[in-house]
Amino acid sequence: MKKLRKQLIYVCSFALEWILDQYKEKKPKDPTIAEKFNTYKFEDYKEKVIDLLERVCRVSVGTVEVVGEMEAEIELIVHN
Repeated sequence: MKKLRKQLIYVCSFALEWILDQYKEKKPKDPTIAEKFNTYKFEDYKEKVIDLLERVCRVSVGTVEVVGEMEAEIELIVHN
């Protein structure tokens, strides 16, 4: 189960990195597109991203807690 916990932590960190990557400012390579359509600014979505990161962390922590409770239950069953 400790291996599962480490995997959950890895998945959480991967999810956080993915979210940040999706919302980072990227400049289009084509100069015309960059000039006419490059209106995305991270600061416009900052609160939304922070909220999303908080929710992902909350779910991840909750999942780790549930796994910990499952480990305890399994130990009780195995030792009885």
